Amino acid sequence: MNYPMISVIMPVYNGEKYLREAVESILDQTYTDFEFIILNDGSTDRTEEIILSYDDPRIVYVKNERNLQIVKTLNKGIALAKGKYIARMDADDISLPERFEKQIEFMEKHPKVDICGTWIKTIGHKDEERELPRSHEEIKASLLFGTALAHPTILAKRSLFETFPYQEKYNKAEDYALWTTAIDHYTFSNIQSVLLLYRLHSDQTEQTERATQASVTSGIRSRVLKKFEYDFPARVVDSLNRMSEEQYISVAEAEELLQYLLIANRKSNIYDEDVLRSIFSQRIWWVFNNNTRKGMELFFGFRKSSFRHALALTLYAEFKFFIKCLIGYTHES
Repeated sequence: MNYPMISVIMPVYNGEKYLREAVESILDQTYTDFEFIILNDGSTDRTEEIILSYDDPRIVYVKNERNLQIVKTLNKGIALAKGKYIARMDADDISLPERFEKQIEFMEKHPKVDICGTWIKTIGHKDEERELPRSHEEIKASLLFGTALAHPTILAKRSLFETFPYQEKYNKAEDYALWTTAIDHYTFSNIQSVLLLYRLHSDQTEQTERATQASVTSGIRSRVLKKFEYDFPARVVDSLNRMSEEQYISVAEAEELLQYLLIANRKSNIYDEDVLRSIFSQRIWWVFNNNTRKGMELFFGFRKSSFRHALALTLYAEFKFFIKCLIGYTHES
């Protein structure tokens, strides 16, 4: 039998508002050798009606009679997949037309790579491009702080998901849990191109989910820290969690955290030290830029910090940071 090159897995639960945009962005891909597995996870709105309105042989419609939630539904879709590669898609996002074409070209040219994501542009609540780490080592170091792949952008060899299925105990952060496990066995990469529009929502439901997700991700992060086989003080772990969740930590706390990570890494040799220092510096730069309401004390502390030199900032970037600190600029999320 002729199996498709890609199996696209898209769960949807009460997604009528943006579902057509998501479905059509997949059906309109310039690369056409795929099956599109749409899993209706017990929706009570017009989701089923919208899916059934499409007459495309590539669509494989699966209906859960009750809501199984994301992890069980994803694993169900993967079990049905026939493609060489698994692609993810969310029911409120938009894949740009050349997404699959560029991802397949990349994976076929780099057979040692097992999974690739892409950069994204956020839409909805806020419009901005988000660049993600490119190389395997950069992604590996970034996973200390949080997910380093945009989940709905990924294209991966099916064997990765067969070896490491999503785990229910990490619901709301199932992708982060999977990446932190699989990174030691498979090769990761991100294509340096925006190939998906990622929808942000500003409603209360999403804020509640973020709070739930934070508690799950801190548990995953603790599991990652155990790879060092090093006894980190509780205050240092707290600093790591706050920084990773985009909360403010002081320059002194950041310096202490970085030094502990470097000391632990020199004993375990898990990460490339230059890469670890660079990824850390990028993360803390983002945190400081979003906490300039702390004023000039933050600016002068940053100027004296060791991680400042790993950033190779332009004069314009540093001057902009200075002005924001000077006026006590308050970032709007």
